[in-house]
Amino acid sequence: MSQPKVRIGIVGSRFQADCIAASVKSMPEEAEVIAVASSNPGNAETFARKHDPELGHGRLVHPAKGKTSVTVTTRVTDNGGKTGSASRTFAISPVGDGQLLTPTS
Repeated sequence: MSQPKVRIGIVGSRFQADCIAASVKSMPEEAEVIAVASSNPGNAETFARKHDPELGHGRLVHPAKGKTSVTVTTRVTDNGGKTGSASRTFAISPVGDGQLLTPTS
């Protein structure tokens, strides 16, 4: 029995996201991009239109200055229709302009 496809959500919608999407498209039997999130909803929408008009897209809200962590929560539905969610908190570097989210751990 073959393994189900890996379903990928991309955080970011510019150059690196395009690279990831191209890599995933090169192995369609193994993986697919299903969503994109960006701090700029227009960029996420443009990315979705470019790569797949049915791709889910949304807004990523950056933490306020002075925050030292961000919690990412994902909600998923598997091929059998079961849903679930998972959360993970990441330490981050100081936010200078709303774009600097380099993990520190």
